[in-house]
Amino acid sequence: MSLGSNIRRLRKARQWTQADLSERTGIKVNHLSRLEQDESDPKLSTVQKLLEALDCSPNQLLTDQQPIPTDKLDLSLVIDRLMDLPGEQTYPLMEVLERFCLGCEVANAARPDRRYQNLTVRRMTIQELEAEREAEEEGTGKG
Repeated sequence: MSLGSNIRRLRKARQWTQADLSERTGIKVNHLSRLEQDESDPKLSTVQKLLEALDCSPNQLLTDQQPIPTDKLDLSLVIDRLMDLPGEQTYPLMEVLERFCLGCEVANAARPDRRYQNLTVRRMTIQELEAEREAEEEGTGKG
């Protein structure tokens, strides 16, 4: 997503018009319109105003990541994003996600979810990588 798309998405998520955002930021409506259409690049001070008004992180405003839809959770997208995190951050999140999926699996025992199986495979891979890293660190520390 572009910066303009992100501004529009965040604004609409709050059910604000461009005029509402203009009032909260002090940025003129026509400038907001040009930003949302990617016809203008903002100054750093404009970005700061948008961050404060939209109460979002810089990543939410500036990155190209698609938001995870709240009405339909795409577990594979969540897992892919988790896999991009460093191992020490990934493991606890995968643990929580696995428990969530297990709860869903129990609730839907009649139809096993392939996405849960995918999560288990990826979690095992992370555990194996962490075990290898720990073994290497122990081996290096003994030398």
